[in-house]
Amino acid sequence: MSSRGIREGRAFERFINFTDAVVAIAITLMALPLIDIEGPGPDETVWQVIAANSGAILVFVLAFAIVANSWFVHNRIVNDMRGYDATVFWLNIAWIAVIAVIPWAANLYGSASDRFEGGEGLGGTGLFFYLLLAIVTFIGLLISKYVNRHPELLEPDRTDRWRRDRSVSDAVAITLIITFLAIGVASLFFPTISSYLPLVLIPLIRFVTVRRFRPAAEPA
Repeated sequence: MSSRGIREGRAFERFINFTDAVVAIAITLMALPLIDIEGPGPDETVWQVIAANSGAILVFVLAFAIVANSWFVHNRIVNDMRGYDATVFWLNIAWIAVIAVIPWAANLYGSASDRFEGGEGLGGTGLFFYLLLAIVTFIGLLISKYVNRHPELLEPDRTDRWRRDRSVSDAVAITLIITFLAIGVASLFFPTISSYLPLVLIPLIRFVTVRRFRPAAEPA
């Protein structure tokens, strides 16, 4: 540990490895409910089985994509860091705690979505699921903002590039948080429509990224 309370070297490597391990386990757990889906019966096809379990499958794909993207953003942050302090440690603990709960929330939401097609409601599982996605994105944003204010945590030769990249990633994170919360609330009142709303994430992220990367106009 340095004199400023920054843990570097082997301690930082273990910090990263532990985080990566939790994310890997979480992604694996999200696939387990799909294993329990029984194959087609004598008068069924595999497409009928997929259709009957479409809610669970779509939620798995969405949760997998969000967790993978969250890890990707987190990885880009720590790759430019030389160590961590107590604040980053506890923010990271909160981040991986939410990541660990997402597979359970995804299973609840997926099961409720399939029951909804059979005439039952979602029971608030959509709001719970999207709230967790918003929280994990928000914590990642907090880590980014904190590191941005403490450049001593960064590798000396990466500070300028890191700050430029962060401006884009932070804008995308804010967009995701707002969208997740909006979809979660919509799932309470419009459960059918809300299942298609995640499709807006792709153009939204693209729009924000292009706007943030667009060079400023030259002065007249």
